[in-house]
Amino acid sequence: MSCKATTYCNTISAFIDCTPKIYQGEDYYLEIQFFGEDDMPLDLSEFDGIFMCLYTDGFNYGTYQWPEAEGSGLITIIQDENTSGIVDEGIISISIPASQTKKFLTGPMYSEIKFKKNSEVTGEDPIYRTIGCLKIGEVKKSLTRNISDF
Repeated sequence: MSCKATTYCNTISAFIDCTPKIYQGEDYYLEIQFFGEDDMPLDLSEFDGIFMCLYTDGFNYGTYQWPEAEGSGLITIIQDENTSGIVDEGIISISIPASQTKKFLTGPMYSEIKFKKNSEVTGEDPIYRTIGCLKIGEVKKSLTRNISDF
């Protein structure tokens, strides 16, 4: 059985190498790889903003954004360019602190991700692309989530 998670929208797909177990009260780091409709890694420099919402059935756990905005966690763009060209193309990461994961309810955790691209024509509305329902992990109960001084 594969542990890889993939979801698609019309033009962008998202891939998580292994859907992890998120234990309540532990720090959590996640990388997501995006691909364009040509199945090639997505060049994130084409976008002016990325917004991500973490949720479970009926509960929103928080938002992440790039560029960073007050009240949201930071989406880190791992994609970079060096003398050889673009490296780690289409990869982002987020970090969720233990202080937040200890409040998570057990069960599947999902994200919705929206990409924003400003129009090249002055006065026209931006173009948005949304990926919904990407499973990013399975929250597991931790009996030690409130123990931090040992």
